Amino acid sequence: MAKPKLEALFSKIPELDKVNVLKEVILDCLDSPDELSKIIIEMSICLVRIGGLTADLIAKANESYIYRKYRYLGEYHSLSGAIEERKHIAEHKTYEERVLEVVDRFIADFFKSYMEEHSRVIMTAQSRLSLLKGEIARSGIQS
Repeated sequence: MAKPKLEALFSKIPELDKVNVLKEVILDCLDSPDELSKIIIEMSICLVRIGGLTADLIAKANESYIYRKYRYLGEYHSLSGAIEERKHIAEHKTYEERVLEVVDRFIADFFKSYMEEHSRVIMTAQSRLSLLKGEIARSGIQS
């Protein structure tokens, strides 16, 4: 269930493809400060857009959790009988909500990890850019 939902989400986000391409291209530009700067800027812009989506996905996952809990409580209190029996029936009646909640949480966590991974790539590229600029400054070469 999560895979089709995730693939549908990916197809709607062109920035994901662009960031993945830029991540590969960055390796070819490690000795060119101008190209490295351009790639860092492009990746950063894409990650800002993906970051907005990530925040929305995290909010949706939290919303799914809260909705399921309220529905569970409603089901639980509407039943009569032993506590364990009521718990089991309420859990059974909210199973679909639980599945959706897990999928939403998975997608939100995936994007959060994606953001962290690519932020590290940008930080590494920025470090390389600083070193290149320092080497250029020491050698007196104009970029």
